[in-house]
Amino acid sequence: MHSTPTKAPFSHPGWQLIPGQLIGLALLILVALGLGSMVLTAGGLDLSTVLNSRYLRGVVWFTVWQATLSVLLSLALALPIARALARYRRFPGRSALLRVMELSLVLPTIVAVSGIIGVYGRQGWATGLLNEWLPGNNWNLYGLNGILLAHVFFNAPLAARVMLQSLEAISPARLRIASQLGLRGWWLWRSVEWPALRSVLPGLSALVFTLCFTSFAIIMTLGGGPSATTLEVAIYQALRFEFDFPQAAVLAVIQLLICGSLWWLVFRQRVESALLPNRQVSHAVPLRAGRAQPLLAAALLALFGLFLLLPLLAISIRGLPALLALDAGVPIYKQLLPATGRSLLIALPAGLASVAVALMILASANRAKNPLLKAIPTTTGYLPLLVPPIVLGTGLFLLLRPGLGNQAQGWLLVALINSLMALPF
Repeated sequence: MHSTPTKAPFSHPGWQLIPGQLIGLALLILVALGLGSMVLTAGGLDLSTVLNSRYLRGVVWFTVWQATLSVLLSLALALPIARALARYRRFPGRSALLRVMELSLVLPTIVAVSGIIGVYGRQGWATGLLNEWLPGNNWNLYGLNGILLAHVFFNAPLAARVMLQSLEAISPARLRIASQLGLRGWWLWRSVEWPALRSVLPGLSALVFTLCFTSFAIIMTLGGGPSATTLEVAIYQALRFEFDFPQAAVLAVIQLLICGSLWWLVFRQRVESALLPNRQVSHAVPLRAGRAQPLLAAALLALFGLFLLLPLLAISIRGLPALLALDAGVPIYKQLLPATGRSLLIALPAGLASVAVALMILASANRAKNPLLKAIPTTTGYLPLLVPPIVLGTGLFLLLRPGLGNQAQGWLLVALINSLMALPF
């Protein structure tokens, strides 16, 4: 007798399609309610307030300008790093460098910024060397210089990892043909490397632009004044200091329109929107290179590693001794432990919820055949990059304000917003 094979639990297509669709719709409604409550509280939108204000026009222009420069600098640094790592896959410290490059995804922004100040600030190590070598230079970390430096510190490693995975996914047969033909330089780039990178560059550029466009802690810390204010900071100022809900709502809509238009163009061109290609790594195939190329690659990777490690070293040197110091007779770790517990109380539920929701959304997007059903989870995945967290949080607070009665509910709201912000990743 032949036994009928039993299907695995949740193997029915509906189990993979419906939960992601419901969660996607729920998140879209949640974001719409948050924005809507803020707009209703503001009493309407008037875009002329931005068009007629020279300061707000300058804020919009500077936001776009610094994000564009950050994208160009991050990709310009990431490209040679990724090519060097793809070309030379066996050298001491390669694995360690890749691990350091991953820290930019998990390192708290304000912590990294404090390390950058310790290296490149007025009293920083690199600034001291620069003043000795070039007396009278006008280097100033605060302003556009510091913003670009911090954005490159966070985004260049991310871009390099994505590009590296694209280059490592090139088929061995293609590399073998290039090696047999003796391709190098421009011809190697044009026929082998560029086709591998072309599919991920639009989505990668849009991601880095959006991260820099919506940057908050970096601008607040290193902006240096009103001339270096971005939309995210202007929204915060309108809500926190001026209580100007109409202006905050207008600026939030402008940010949503700019970032949303960018992602619409990316999807409009029907390019590969996934940032991570096939992780299958091909075997290394020796390619022809000049005598100086290995030395240049080694120097570039060493400088890049130093660029990433110096701020981390500055943080350790300045922070670790303080853990054992006394502050008014109370060890700092006794102050640190309660704060760490509260952080974990928010971070753990947010992380688990974000991963669970992402899995269901991806399963739904993969299973959906109808373009509309596929658009719902796709839009949900990118929406948190477009809506400012402070706007979403304020909107949800206004929406739930009559029912928010204790601290635990506030923590739950913060965890919810953090899980949404982590969803695109």
